Amino acid sequence: MTLIRFFFFLSSLFCITACASKPEVSKGIRLYLQAEPFSLDPRKGGDRRSQVLLRDLFEGLTRIGKDGMPELAMAKEVSISDDKRTYTFHLRNALWSNGSEVTAHDFVFAWKGALDSALGSPFCYAFFIIKNAKKAYANECAIDDVGLRAINAKTLEVTLEHPTPYFLELMANPLFSPLCQSAIDGHSNWASSVYPSFVTNGPFILKEHEVKSHFLLERNLLYWNKYRARTPSLSFAIIENPMTAYSMFQKGEIDWYGDPYGQIPLETITELQSSLIKKKIGGLYWLVTSTEKPHLASPAIRHAIASAINRKALVHFINGGEEPAFSVLPSFMTMLDELPFDDGNVQEAQRLFAEGCAELGYTLETYPHLAITHWAEPVSTVIAEAIQQQLQQALGITVDLVGLDWGTYMKRVPAGDMDIATAPWYSWVDDPMFNLNYLKYKKNGINGTCWQNEEYIHQLDEADACRDHLERKKHMRKAERIAMHELPLIPLYYSTYKYIKAPDLHGEVINSVGVLELKWLEKGKEE
Repeated sequence: MTLIRFFFFLSSLFCITACASKPEVSKGIRLYLQAEPFSLDPRKGGDRRSQVLLRDLFEGLTRIGKDGMPELAMAKEVSISDDKRTYTFHLRNALWSNGSEVTAHDFVFAWKGALDSALGSPFCYAFFIIKNAKKAYANECAIDDVGLRAINAKTLEVTLEHPTPYFLELMANPLFSPLCQSAIDGHSNWASSVYPSFVTNGPFILKEHEVKSHFLLERNLLYWNKYRARTPSLSFAIIENPMTAYSMFQKGEIDWYGDPYGQIPLETITELQSSLIKKKIGGLYWLVTSTEKPHLASPAIRHAIASAINRKALVHFINGGEEPAFSVLPSFMTMLDELPFDDGNVQEAQRLFAEGCAELGYTLETYPHLAITHWAEPVSTVIAEAIQQQLQQALGITVDLVGLDWGTYMKRVPAGDMDIATAPWYSWVDDPMFNLNYLKYKKNGINGTCWQNEEYIHQLDEADACRDHLERKKHMRKAERIAMHELPLIPLYYSTYKYIKAPDLHGEVINSVGVLELKWLEKGKEE
């Protein structure tokens, strides 16, 4: 075993001491969410809105630090085996908000629970890097065969299916939080409760929650490093109308407006251009195509849709710093050496559409109506309408729009219960494999395309087995090419974070893939 300790922990003691002597900031921070989170059960809340709250309420083995990189959190040190497959985490002394001790058993309980199909987590696939996790989820082996073991109360051993270079970064995601078993057993609706029933181990506790009204988070006095929470409270109002949120920001009633809390209307983006903060975070906006639907089963049809869409016009219309996307990977990760389809090439789109119809037994007259599912929010609706118009004009087909509330959208789209759907996507780690794994298996809880390709799986498996970085990249490049040849996902544009904030608000950390850390956020004069 090779012992690895993060060097920044040597300086953390100084940081704790320095922060301890710093005058406490008395002002709470007022934020908002444009919709109710999908779930405050960390095992299910993998969508961006849920994670905004979960990142403040829970803490896993690692956490994103001030430099945007992962640092140890509940783990005080980690040992990694020579074959890079077994991680042994030694936990620090920490308490749950009910005063009980955080143990390795809490991690085992939470992670194995995420693999229970009865839980219905759309993000269970993230655990498949753990040995036998995928088999256990499919009931092909016992849950006790999964590579998780609490050696003792303070030692957690995790065995992976293969070396995973981004594993420690992935552990910073709230999905991998521990859970206090005694607070959950026998309490089926625990994730809908508040403190003290809603037991957490992060920098804040959930003090209040009124559905479709607000959340109130207060500093967790039992947090192992309480000086890291710089504000005494975070309040999140549920404001579905983005113009209402903008008005409240202008009146000084909320301290932040825009991403990742809500979308800014297109007309407001234009109005705010000079003051808008824009940050590239590797986000993607794409179309999820349900490839098992008969009229979408041909790659030629999907390429026709891809070519019919004019991305340059779309991003010019949005005017928020977006760029046309031609891959399922962020612009700084893609390995393609040529574009997989033409942008806004109507003639090519029509040729491909005719080819696909002939393959599937349709004509232009008999081709079914195509339905675009989207989140029924103003910006998402406008984008869906723009794509609807482009497809109808280019292909001569009828395109219907299906607007859903966020909760319904998060249930139907991952299940493939649609024709095509507009969808935002944000990587959790700065590594191509995370996005590529979205498509690896059609039954993974999140892959609404229902697409699976054996050669694609083979290339990702080969990449996972590689110890050499360049060899690993070669296999991921082949997988990316397969995905872009088949197009179960049709890239639209690379999204950005766009926001404005109160002048006296500072201390937020946003890393390269858009993870927002609020632990150091505060109001007042910046020192």
